[in-house]
Amino acid sequence: MAEVIHKAPEKIATGNAEAVMKLLADAASKAISEPDKTLVVDMADTAYISSAGIRALMTSMKRIRAAGGTFVLRNVSERVREIIDLTGIQAFVKIE
Repeated sequence: MAEVIHKAPEKIATGNAEAVMKLLADAASKAISEPDKTLVVDMADTAYISSAGIRALMTSMKRIRAAGGTFVLRNVSERVREIIDLTGIQAFVKIE
């Protein structure tokens, strides 16, 4: 398996969401070029995510899925998981 792993920052909010979206877009492009087209976002260090951060994740997930790939959030903290659950995106995103 040749998954592409992107390490998410400590905080994904309005101040850095555009930069994170660009980094995720680059990681998605790399993942799409791999045979299994899997992008894993390692959230181990992420303590906070805002709606702008959720949008950044969803934009990348849509891009990967459109190419027939898989988008995975890994090592999600309890606090970030609560935010994800409140938004309802856990129904669309694989969380490990």
